[in-house]
Amino acid sequence: MKKQIILLILLTINFPSWCQKEFTSTVLCSDSLLMSIKGQYEKINDVIFKEVASVLPKAQQPEALRRMDAMHQMLLEAFPEPKGLVGYWHRYMNNYLFAPNLDNKKGIPVCNYRYSCWYGQYKCLQDYPKQVAFTKETNSSLDVDVNGLSLPNSTDAPAPDTILINGERMYLMYNKIGSWKGHDLYGEGNFRMVILHRNGEMPFLPVTRKQYLDYALNIINKFYDDMIKDEQLLPAESGKETIRNTQEMKNKAIKKYKQELENSRDNNLLDLPALVIDTQIPVTGGTPYFSTDSDGGRMLVTINAAYMKKKQPKYIPQVIEIFWKWLSDAPKFGGAQGEYFRKMLEANFPIEKLQAMIDK
Repeated sequence: MKKQIILLILLTINFPSWCQKEFTSTVLCSDSLLMSIKGQYEKINDVIFKEVASVLPKAQQPEALRRMDAMHQMLLEAFPEPKGLVGYWHRYMNNYLFAPNLDNKKGIPVCNYRYSCWYGQYKCLQDYPKQVAFTKETNSSLDVDVNGLSLPNSTDAPAPDTILINGERMYLMYNKIGSWKGHDLYGEGNFRMVILHRNGEMPFLPVTRKQYLDYALNIINKFYDDMIKDEQLLPAESGKETIRNTQEMKNKAIKKYKQELENSRDNNLLDLPALVIDTQIPVTGGTPYFSTDSDGGRMLVTINAAYMKKKQPKYIPQVIEIFWKWLSDAPKFGGAQGEYFRKMLEANFPIEKLQAMIDK
């Protein structure tokens, strides 16, 4: 009984006003009506894991909290009046391994902390044209992540299938779609992301075309060698012909990749970043997936372990990622508010203040 009472209290604290936000209008519900509703911000419970104390002593944790509070003020500067929205914000903190090894057991211990704000929205109800409802479920949010470097599409498959460059895990970056306030802008659809770092140093290192092609040749050799090894177990009568065909396919694939290597060398392209469509190596000898930003190519990278200064206090931001997404194309269901959030954020967010936090 005591547990049930505590749970009821917690639910009351975390979800204080769902039903209070619903009302019946005197006019038909519309986007203009939803946009006329004055929104607000509400602080919800922080998520701070006790394990963070292994990298950031409790006495220093207020330093990280203070920086996240400053990030909230930056959002308020950009988007002080969330029309038709309610912003729920909190702070997150945990330990983290920067530049982890293949099994995620070794790396550089850091304090990873994040400011998050997501927006619940007012919406119309199709069957009740004057009713205005409210939902906390939304696709509009802002996250500012410190010292985490959460690169997408990491190759988490176990060795030897994981893509490794000089023994380091390789990642496929987000799509680069342009720039925003002087910073490379990544994203797709209704998602955007920027990485802030110290000037002249990158927290990730591009994989070159030569590194990628050398890796591809190793993969192709291993693929066909393993196949031939299995085929050697076949009856002698059929096995020889099968092995001969496999060897021919291997030779053709190797020839095509070596030709690509020579072409890149002749055109001084070997040291350029490898932009690919995905990480799948076409072992049959198809043209390597080199592409461009405009054609959807994504840069292959490894995490630069040397970037992280180990002697810095763990609460100091060394790399900051800012993510935002928004709801759109949803008339009378929060799309207008989501588009307004995006417009105000991208126009007014003081990214220079966030950049100034690096190494401070």
